[in-house]
Formats: sequence, C-alpha cells, structure tokens
Amino acid sequence: MIQRIQSVYLCIVFLLMAAMFFLPVPENVNVEIRRFFCGFTGVTALGIIFLYKKRRPQIAASLSLGLLLILFFAINFPVILKFEFSVSYLFLFIPLIAAVLAFAAYHAIKKDEELVRSLDRLR
Repeated sequence: MIQRIQSVYLCIVFLLMAAMFFLPVPENVNVEIRRFFCGFTGVTALGIIFLYKKRRPQIAASLSLGLLLILFFAINFPVILKFEFSVSYLFLFIPLIAAVLAFAAYHAIKKDEELVRSLDRLR
C-alpha cells in the first residue's frame, strides 16, 4: 500500500491539511469553516490511501479531492487579493499545493489501472 507513489502523494496531502489545521489564522478568515474543511480533506486523503484494492473508487475520490481543494483555494483567493502580502497569508496557498498532489495521485492511480488492464488483456 505505502510503496505506491500515489500513497505518498496522498500522505503529503494529509500532512499539509493537518498543518493547515493548526496554523494561526488571520482575523478575517473564518476559523470554524477552515478547520472543518482541513479535517474533512485530511481524513478523505487518508481514506483514499486505504482504498488501494479498489482502484475505480480511488480514482473518483482522488479527482473529487483535487477539485474540492481547488474550490477551497478559489473561495479564499479574494482574501489573498484584498490584503498586502504577509507570511500569515501563505497558509492560503496550501490547498493549491495539496490539489496539485491530489491530481498527481489521480494520474498515478489511473496509470496503475491501465497497467492492470493491459496485463489482463495478455492473459
């Protein structure tokens, strides 16, 4: 399970969301919504790792996770534009990085599925 590269990508997504859960927040960002979102996406990333025997649901879940992370970044993007650059606003870019990793995991899972299908054709 952990030897697959997509498991590493999803584990990093989980760690990024866990870090975002505990980072300090500027006063204009809703803390409860951010914490709920970080907890939900972190647990979802961990859950996707454990779907390693069922690649089809794993593909759909990782794609959904990536889209959800992009949506969260898009919701927080006006907060980034409204204020001048500050280190405390760097946490808003974590969902974008996590989305890239979720899409990388999606492509790795899809590649595994194609490999398994090609081996099934040879039998």
